[in-house]
Amino acid sequence: MLNGFVMDEDRGLEKEDLSQIRFMRGKIQEVLSYLSLITSRSTSNPFILARIESEIGLRLDALKIVLMRIDGILEKMLGKGLDLKGFEKEISHWIPILKRFYLVLENLSLIAGPYTDLEVFNLSAKAKKSLSDLTDFLDDIVKKNAH
Repeated sequence: MLNGFVMDEDRGLEKEDLSQIRFMRGKIQEVLSYLSLITSRSTSNPFILARIESEIGLRLDALKIVLMRIDGILEKMLGKGLDLKGFEKEISHWIPILKRFYLVLENLSLIAGPYTDLEVFNLSAKAKKSLSDLTDFLDDIVKKNAH
C-alpha cells in the first residue's frame, strides 16, 4: 500500500490509475462509435458531415486517427502509470482539437440546423460527456507531467 492506494502486484501501478486509464479508454471508444455514426449517416446527408468537419477544421477520419493514437498511448500507460514521457507534446497538440470537437457537439443544433438526424443529435450528449471527461483527464496528466 502506497499513499493509501493498493498497488497492482504485476505492474506496480496504483489500482486507481489503472481503473482511470481503462475508464478513459472506454470514453475514447464511445466517441469513436459516435464518429462512426456521424460518418455512416453522412451518406444520406453529407451536409452535416461537411459542417462538422468545417467547424473542427479536421476531417472526421483524421479525428478518429487522433483518438486511436491517444488510445494507444493510454494502453502504453497501463504498463507505466500516469507517465507521459515522450508523449506530452503530442497530446498537448491534440487537446485543442478535442475541445473544438466538444464545442461543435455543444452547438450541434446551430451548426447542422434542421438537417440534424435525431439519433445523431441524441447521442451527441453522451459523446460530449465522454469527450469532456477525456479532455479533462488529458489536461490533468499533461499538467502533472509538466512539473
